[in-house]
Amino acid sequence: MKRYKVGFFAGTFDVFRSHHLNMLMGAKSQCDYLLVGIYTDESVVKETQSKPFIPFHDRCQIVESIKYVDQVIPLMDHDFTTIRNQFAVDVIFTETEGVDFPNGQAEMTIMPDRHQVIGYTTGTYDLFHIGHLNIIRRAKELCDYLIVGVSTDELVESYKHRLPVYKQKERMEIIGALKYVDQVVEQTSLDKMDAWKELHFNKLR
Repeated sequence: MKRYKVGFFAGTFDVFRSHHLNMLMGAKSQCDYLLVGIYTDESVVKETQSKPFIPFHDRCQIVESIKYVDQVIPLMDHDFTTIRNQFAVDVIFTETEGVDFPNGQAEMTIMPDRHQVIGYTTGTYDLFHIGHLNIIRRAKELCDYLIVGVSTDELVESYKHRLPVYKQKERMEIIGALKYVDQVVEQTSLDKMDAWKELHFNKLR
């Protein structure tokens, strides 16, 4: 049994990274329902005198797509009194409380049955943004079970002649945590037939 019924986590979540994912995963592991407050562009400007790199609406959609998040709400300030009362919050998580999920603990991948439509899409997904999310969300609409191939660092370097900003492990962690993704795999070749021989998908996007 989890320690808390309703947990609350507040953050800006500008340029989503694996440390954001780990904190959300850790918070969700301790509560049944995870409410996430995201600071609006105006509140960030007021606090830091600079606008977030990613617009508020896009940041909300990205965080809302993470499978450990149950609800997202806007935040205008650091006073959580109203939120605590309105949502019956039992615990407030902060970035300094060390809520990272224990290292090495992974989720089990549930394999599709033979009657499901299996979809496959690929990408680099470096510096994850709303465009990436929309591609994956639309791909999921076309199938029952979505497999996402994430290009390895070596593959990206072979055709872009530079390494991605984020390492492959971090990019795969973020994609694998999306609500629309059932399985994440390495993409080591641009030849989709190589992937089909291994994964036997029905739809390719």
